Amino acid sequence: QLLCEGHYAQMQNYLRVQGGSREQVNVLMELVNALIVLEHCLSSETVRVAGHLLMTLIELLQGPCARNQLFLIGTNLSDLVIRLVHAEFPDCTQEESVQLKLLCVKLLLSLLEGVTSDLIPRRLASSLDMRMAVQDIDTTLKLAFGLDEIPEL
Repeated sequence: QLLCEGHYAQMQNYLRVQGGSREQVNVLMELVNALIVLEHCLSSETVRVAGHLLMTLIELLQGPCARNQLFLIGTNLSDLVIRLVHAEFPDCTQEESVQLKLLCVKLLLSLLEGVTSDLIPRRLASSLDMRMAVQDIDTTLKLAFGLDEIPEL
């Protein structure tokens, strides 16, 4: 995560593709794969690891890093993150669950940062059940900020 602090584009891209190297390791794909594994066993013991994976992916996207955005939208990350937003985590505390869901929302926003084409928004929209998404966002905001109701804008 610290390798990408400050939105250092060269490092963000290097973690996806190591130019001039015989052995390539796509760290972004490895992070996504690790999240896929953790999705099925989230508990108070593993939720911190999932949070760090999400924070790392957020750092790899922010700036924005358009190449990483395009790469990650081509994976099943958006589907996974949306499933996490909708999920219940009975083995996690309410605070852990809210924090994980807030990181998921931040990652989705990072995927959209600076986007000028409709490719990424269309892909995200195809993963969303809008009614369910609005309900989950309202619930998460209420829990995160101790609100009884979400104020009208």
